[in-house]
Amino acid sequence: MNGSRAMIPLTAVRRLSPRTALLLCCALLGVALLVWGGAPQREEDAPAAEVSASVSEEMEAYTRALEEKIRAFCAEVEGVGEVRVAVSLESGYRRVFARDGGDDYVLAGSGSTRDPVYLTECPPQICGIAIVCTGGEDPEVCRRLIGLLSAAYGIGANKIYIAGAQN
Repeated sequence: MNGSRAMIPLTAVRRLSPRTALLLCCALLGVALLVWGGAPQREEDAPAAEVSASVSEEMEAYTRALEEKIRAFCAEVEGVGEVRVAVSLESGYRRVFARDGGDDYVLAGSGSTRDPVYLTECPPQICGIAIVCTGGEDPEVCRRLIGLLSAAYGIGANKIYIAGAQN
């Protein structure tokens, strides 16, 4: 058999009715659009990566600021010397949107540009604090620091660990 039989001869295309030829052209155009439209766009991938990087940088900056604030706070406690702090967070920032009293969000805008109404943004929740400080081996200092941090940040005493620093 000849390999060229799999293709439609040009004379057969000429014999098609105009309606059938138009339908065939539309089908080929549709397939081409599906293939071409499904290709990943480099320009669209970059903003998503930039957003992810900026969120990560924002979280790191928030963690560093929180650690510094806790460090300065703990250094003020009697019996505490040099302090090092590590904070772990549960997740990223959480956005709160308006609800209509049920499970539906309140939408604002018109047509296809309706978006949920944004109320506020909640910072990440602290899931643990670790402190290494001089004086951290003293049970009274530990009790004070745990009570202080628990009250100030609303976390349980079981999520705070204090250790004495090496001399």
